[in-house]
Amino acid sequence: GQLPEFDIYLGPDYWDTVILFNSSSRPVTMEIIHVLTSDYIHVCLINTGRGTPFISTIELRLLARNMYQETDFGSLYLFGRLNFGNTYGIVRYKADKYDRRWIPITWPNSTSLYTFDQINSGSFGPPDQVMRDAITPKYPNDSFVINWGSINKTDKFFTYMHFAEIETLKKNQTRQFNIYMNGNLSFGPFSPYNHTTATVYSTKPEIVAPKYTLTLNKTKNSTLPPIINALELYTLKHLPQRHTNDQDTSALLKIKSTYKTNKNNWQGDPCIPQEFVWDGIGCSYDDTDSPRIVLL
Repeated sequence: GQLPEFDIYLGPDYWDTVILFNSSSRPVTMEIIHVLTSDYIHVCLINTGRGTPFISTIELRLLARNMYQETDFGSLYLFGRLNFGNTYGIVRYKADKYDRRWIPITWPNSTSLYTFDQINSGSFGPPDQVMRDAITPKYPNDSFVINWGSINKTDKFFTYMHFAEIETLKKNQTRQFNIYMNGNLSFGPFSPYNHTTATVYSTKPEIVAPKYTLTLNKTKNSTLPPIINALELYTLKHLPQRHTNDQDTSALLKIKSTYKTNKNNWQGDPCIPQEFVWDGIGCSYDDTDSPRIVLL
């Protein structure tokens, strides 16, 4: 039979469409960094007529306030989180106290590096186990280049590049490089810190393009090629709709619990999206404030 396909909403806003792969051994995971604007958060699976929605696991993780502050622009939807040079498997909790999943990856025409020394973490907290690995171009004068694109051509990307110098450089050795995005200088010249993580990240969304090319080029003063330990890519996700007033939602949930109300659609946000308003209630809407429940 045909595999189901359905929409997923975060609170009142469309998040994405879930499309399953033919191989049942390949899970579909979705991860988003989201700042709550309400006391409640709802993840809703929407039947779009292409099979019954289902979910295996929902996991919530609390991040430090000084991480990923670019959420001022909107929510950050994970596109990829790569651990360069790692060949031994996915890294997550307990190595990463925030339980982020770091996917191991090797790279063509590159040399993998590893150190047993401890790496001091930066404000983004990539785990020591991730930062002990790195790659450099195979040949000293080569650049490191990574290309990617998105099915949605309007996606706006944020990049987070994690660097640490894990080799012990000799007095006559220098590692310095510039970082380019689609041919434009993004940051540099830059030299990774010795056994200490430094994160170079987007302070605003990258310019929308059909595809993206991230390039690390050694400078004239450098005797060594570029190095990179890990990379995170996110797309900007606008979730603009206001949640139902918290006090109204709390009151309705108490009614549901006290009287064991058995209505199939009394799930998620009571008033939003408007096409999924709970049966038996009426809501008022104001562009400048949260929806209110005015009828029961």
